[in-house]
Amino acid sequence: MDLWGGYRIGLTRAPWEEDTLVPVLSTTKGVASMALAVAHSRGLIDYDARVVDHWPEFAANGKERITVRQLLSHQAGLCAIDEKLDLHDLLDLDRIAGVIARQEPKWEPGTRHGYHAITLGWYEGELIRKVDPQGRSLGRFFAEEVARPLGVEFYIGLPDAVPDERIATIHGYKPAEMLLHLHEFPPAFVFSFLNPWSVTYRTFGNPRILGLVNEYNRRELVRAEIPASSGVGRVRDIARAYGEFATGGPTLGLTGETLDALSLPAVAPSARLAGASRSPARSDRGVARPRARHQQRDPFGCGTHLVDRGRGAPGCQDRGHRRRPGPSRAKGPGPFATSGRGLRWVDALADDWGVAPRQLTHVWFQVPLEGEVSEPAGSRP
Repeated sequence: MDLWGGYRIGLTRAPWEEDTLVPVLSTTKGVASMALAVAHSRGLIDYDARVVDHWPEFAANGKERITVRQLLSHQAGLCAIDEKLDLHDLLDLDRIAGVIARQEPKWEPGTRHGYHAITLGWYEGELIRKVDPQGRSLGRFFAEEVARPLGVEFYIGLPDAVPDERIATIHGYKPAEMLLHLHEFPPAFVFSFLNPWSVTYRTFGNPRILGLVNEYNRRELVRAEIPASSGVGRVRDIARAYGEFATGGPTLGLTGETLDALSLPAVAPSARLAGASRSPARSDRGVARPRARHQQRDPFGCGTHLVDRGRGAPGCQDRGHRRRPGPSRAKGPGPFATSGRGLRWVDALADDWGVAPRQLTHVWFQVPLEGEVSEPAGSRP
C-alpha cells in the first residue's frame, strides 16, 4: 500500500510530492541501529562486549564495565551531557566524541533505564568510527553500506545538494503546550521536561534546540550527523529498509547471529525507570520492542509500517515503539504505528483481511494535514 498526498508545508499548502523528504526525528534511532546491525554481522561489533573493547577512551569516569548492549538499551546512565554544547559543536564529530567519552553516568549502569534521546546516536556513531576499518562516520557508513545497496534515500546528515523544495516542514508545538495535554503525555515527563534542573531537561536540552521540534526545520541542524534525531528521508524508503530486516537481510548479508540477537527479548534493568524519560520503555540493542498484540517474528519485533499524520500523532518514534499522541496537528510523519489511532487502523486492516496484525508487514500511510482517512483500504499483504 502506497498512499501519499496533502501538503509539504501546511501553512502555504505547498503540495506533498511523491519524492518528498521528511525530518523524522527519533525514527532516526531505528535507522541508525541498522548500521550497527550490519557492523555486527561483519564481526566489527559485539553487542555483549564492553564498550572499551572497541573504544578505550570511553572508560573515563567509571564507564569501563558498560557493555555495548547496555549502552544501546538506554541503561548506561549517559542520557545527559554535562559539558555545554552549541550548534557549531554538533558539526564537529571529534569534539562530540571527546565530550561523550568524558561523561560520568547519572546512575549505576545496568540498574536503570532512561531514554537517551540524543546521546544514544552520538555513542553509536563513535562506536562505528572506532570499529570501521575506514573510520567512517555513522552517516557515511549507513549511506554506503545500507542505503546504497538497498536503493533507499535516507540521510543522517543532510547534504547541501538536496534542495529545500523537497523537504517537508514540521508543524510542531511549544514545550509549554504539553501542559494542556497531560492526558496524553505522562505528567511526570512533562513537568521534568520543563524543569531546567532535572535530568530530563538536560537530556533534551544540550543544546536546547535539540529538544524543540520545530528547530528540525533548520537546515543547519539536519546537516549535522545526529543519529538519534536528525535523519531526513523518504518514508517509503524507511519501510523498504525495515522490510530488508524483516525478510532476513539477504541484500545486506545479515547473519543469523545478528538477527537472533535483535529478536531476543529486551533484558530489563534491575530498576526499570530513571529520570530521563519518566516513563517505562522496552528497548534493546538500539531497537524498541512493541506491545504484544503487534509482535512480529522479525529482527525489530513489529512488521507494520504506518505513517499517521493526523491530529496529534507524532509519527516519529523508533521501530515498534508506541507513544501517545502529542498536542500538534502534525508533528511529522514517520514509518510506524505510533499512536492509538494508528494502531486502530492496523487492527481494522487485519480484521478486514482476516489476518493477525503481526502479518501486516508492509503497510503504511501518509495522511494529508487537512482531512482524514475514513477507513483503511488497500490490497491484501
